[in-house]
Amino acid sequence: MEITTYHSIIQELLEHYRNARISSYPGIEPRLVVDDKNYIYLLLYLGWDNKERVHECTIHIEIIDNKIWIQLNNTDISITDYLFSKGVSKDNIVLGMHHPEKRF
Repeated sequence: MEITTYHSIIQELLEHYRNARISSYPGIEPRLVVDDKNYIYLLLYLGWDNKERVHECTIHIEIIDNKIWIQLNNTDISITDYLFSKGVSKDNIVLGMHHPEKRF
């Protein structure tokens, strides 16, 4: 697959997850950060939970050397299953949040 296809798949995933969670947390806004030049994708949550400030990165994905690197996944969704369903092969997914010896 081409990088543009990966870009579209990742953005679709993040927008879907962001939209599904918008009403779940009043006062906390989901923000999708996309760096098209460096292929870095973040889903952040910003706002206030009563008197406590929330600034949390929930998902961090990058495209590095034509592979999708999952750097962080603090959600209940399986990003790898989603990528598999879109035709991304196991060989093109890197679990960056795992030690290199424990990646599949």
